[in-house]
Parts: sequence; structure tokens; C-alpha cells
Amino acid sequence: MHLTSEGQAKKILVVTETFVEEDYIPKKEYFMMIEKVLDQLQGLGTLTIKLHPREIHEKEYLHIISRKGYAVTITKGSDRRNFYSLLQNADIVINFFSTVALEAMILGKMIVTVDLGPPLVRDVQQSIFAGGPVIKITDDLRKTVMD
Repeated sequence: MHLTSEGQAKKILVVTETFVEEDYIPKKEYFMMIEKVLDQLQGLGTLTIKLHPREIHEKEYLHIISRKGYAVTITKGSDRRNFYSLLQNADIVINFFSTVALEAMILGKMIVTVDLGPPLVRDVQQSIFAGGPVIKITDDLRKTVMD
């Protein structure tokens, strides 16, 4: 388990996007990538997935978590107070080119942006996402989070 300087488990918040709903990535491919992300985050801390308010595939996340036996909390909805509470309590925020990254940086949180493939940002180095590591889905997320 990856620990904070106070000896507590790191709180990792994964914020999702509507890639499937908006036809950026086929559903099967997207959830294979999500499974890879979850595989790499196991054992690094407490893990919460905050679903995008417009996401409609919660069952697929639950299926992965159940099949793998992962200890993951899933939260959904558009209650901003709940969202900001999650964000405030997180040590690390994993995002997929979400504007949540900017909100996390304002709060002083470590962000890691995972590029799932579709060209969403023309110049990453000139974007808000340059405030933390930007890695491809094929890169080692576990190592990035542990560094």
C-alpha cells in the first residue's frame, strides 16, 4: 500500500468521462482500458471512481470490480458538494483529459492524466493538463502514481 507522509493509505480518485456515450471509444475497448487502469492502481491506496454525471454504463464498472474482487467505491450523480468533498479528500486524481484536473490542481492535488487514445487535446504541453504527468494507456500508471 502506498502511504502518505502521515502513514495513511493514499486516497486515489479516478474521474471518468463519457467516451462511450459520445462515441469516442467503443464500449468494449473502453472498459478493457478501465480494467487496465484499475489493475495498475490496486494496492496503492483506497480507490474511488467518480462517474461522469452523463455516464450510463455503471454496470460495466461494477462487473469489473466484482470479477476482479477489487475494493473500489463507485460514486455517481451531479451533487457538487459530494464531488468537491471527494476532490478535497483525494491525494491523487486520475483523469482522462477532464476539466476536473484543473479543479484538482487549484486544490493542490497531484493529477495524472491518462491518454486513452482519441485526440482530444491538440497540444498537451500548452494545456491545463501539463500541471501533472500525462501518460498513455500503454505506460506504467502504477509507477507514475508511486513516484
